[in-house]
Amino acid sequence: MKTPMKVTLIAIGAVVVLVIGAIIYTVSARPQVPAGDNAADALPGARSNSHVLDSAGPNAPTLVEFLDFECEACGAFYPYVEEIREQYDGQINYVFRYYPIPSHYNSMNAALAVEAAAQQDRVEDMYHRMFETQAEWGEQQVSKADLFRSFAEDLGRV
Repeated sequence: MKTPMKVTLIAIGAVVVLVIGAIIYTVSARPQVPAGDNAADALPGARSNSHVLDSAGPNAPTLVEFLDFECEACGAFYPYVEEIREQYDGQINYVFRYYPIPSHYNSMNAALAVEAAAQQDRVEDMYHRMFETQAEWGEQQVSKADLFRSFAEDLGRV
């Protein structure tokens, strides 16, 4: 075998060893997330900042939805998610996590409004309100923070 071929094979072997070593290091160095008091901590795919709307226990299947309240696809899928939740009530866990899309002007404010409602034990009410009113405020390039604040005020009166 010629010298250039030997050098190439040795270089490829070294790169493979380095990649495998990096993967092993990354996996072993990953911090362990301690289980907390949050119900989401015990569910697969959920994190402590997830919101559990339906809980059937840690042994039940978990549906985790990453959503953006301004996303038209999420809004279109919302009735189907609600249908699934109703059909499998008590049999599945339903968890949602925020995934605001940067190109959606009001997505972060919507998530903040829902999170503020969550701090007052009204997360599910605000979750529904956001999707039910999405056509009113979505896809606009002006802040709808005042509208979201009014939603919170309305929830406080209920």
